[in-house]
Amino acid sequence: MNVAGIATGMQNLRYVKPFEALRALRVLFTNPDDTVAAIRVVRALDAPAIASMCERLRQDPIGRHILAERPSLLDTLRDREMLAALPTGSLGRTYLAFCDKEGITPGGLVEAADAVPMPMIDEEQIYIADRMRDSHDLMHVVTGYQTDLAGELALLSFAFGQTYSPGVGLLAAGGLLESMRFGDDGRIVRRLARAAFTRGRRAAYLPAVEWEKWLSRPLDDVRRALRLATPPVYKPVHVNDLRAAMA
Repeated sequence: MNVAGIATGMQNLRYVKPFEALRALRVLFTNPDDTVAAIRVVRALDAPAIASMCERLRQDPIGRHILAERPSLLDTLRDREMLAALPTGSLGRTYLAFCDKEGITPGGLVEAADAVPMPMIDEEQIYIADRMRDSHDLMHVVTGYQTDLAGELALLSFAFGQTYSPGVGLLAAGGLLESMRFGDDGRIVRRLARAAFTRGRRAAYLPAVEWEKWLSRPLDDVRRALRLATPPVYKPVHVNDLRAAMA
């Protein structure tokens, strides 16, 4: 990072609220499905990380283009007709099938995010924070991690390996701590998370990918191009099943 980037990151330190993040993390220990609490953790800690991300994007030709043009990934992913017309096996078509299977929508995180005030950072940083939010379920498809406890924690670990976001790191740490209660299933979770962190470090820098232009490409080709290799095969671990078994 250059001097200007360091200065911007230091300025954003005033938006870091560690105690608010810890309070939200406690809520997540009680209810892991509380999306608002998860977003609160990230937004309480990540203003400097978002500034650093923008600086890194400015050093990348595609990243600069994304920052200059600010395409709406959310609008693209909401276009079901366009996605359905893509070839079978493409990233976009697989993403649409994933959303239908999981009963989710591209804007599913928007309402939760709107419930948490965005730190008073600049418009460029807000755009990147929103783009990262909107790409969450696309990342599930690209990485192959499912929406169970193990898959969500693996995706967090992967993202931390990419961005070193303090908020994402705290969420991952909290999930790892929670997994200590779950015996063999917890070991599955931790093993997958460790591998995901390493995978994130080795992969291409995904925030600098112009996803709008990749949706028509075969998913296998996308994974190879982004150095993601073959998705891991693992036993899904669901929180509710674990807690029922412990009751």
